[in-house]
Amino acid sequence: MAAMRMQIDRLSRLAADLLVLTQIEAGGGHFESQPLDLGEVAADVAEATQAMAGGRRVEVERDGQVPVLADPDRLSQVLLNLLDNAVRHTPADGLIRVSVRREGRFGLAEVLNTGSTIAPEDLPKVFDRFYRTRHSSPAGDGHTGLGLAIVRAIVEASGGTVSAASDAEGTRFVVRLPISDIPLLQPLLSEGTTERQVGTVA
Repeated sequence: MAAMRMQIDRLSRLAADLLVLTQIEAGGGHFESQPLDLGEVAADVAEATQAMAGGRRVEVERDGQVPVLADPDRLSQVLLNLLDNAVRHTPADGLIRVSVRREGRFGLAEVLNTGSTIAPEDLPKVFDRFYRTRHSSPAGDGHTGLGLAIVRAIVEASGGTVSAASDAEGTRFVVRLPISDIPLLQPLLSEGTTERQVGTVA
């Protein structure tokens, strides 16, 4: 009964993820864009990730305000999916770093994790539905294989791009969103580079 319940839960998540992905790719879904500080959203999501970090170090680097126009829930989902992916592929004593900065007319959120790398031939396919590399978690681990596909769909629907790279230093996913000219409602971080360790969970 327990095994059946686990499979039913997994199928329910799979159906929900497929519905979200299909809606976004069809131009639907529910987006309520507003001016946001990309660094503030990233810090909040990274802090929430502590509960599933399992001893891995989670750090956040922010370089002043990075205003973007995005749906706060969808943007949080993007970063949460990337951090969840990083946790699953980082060894227990490894590092996960979220870096947010401006680069020209774009705001960048980079999620870096140490641990196993992605082969060059796999990199172009990691955002495809159900694609699994040789280092992927087993199919029965509760993950649907749609997390990165949903990331790409949301980012592109928000006018941005997402890319992946992997080398000896680690694996990076970089989200690029256009900088917003609409002022933020209130200052959230003074200018200048600030690094904050979000936490280490034993």
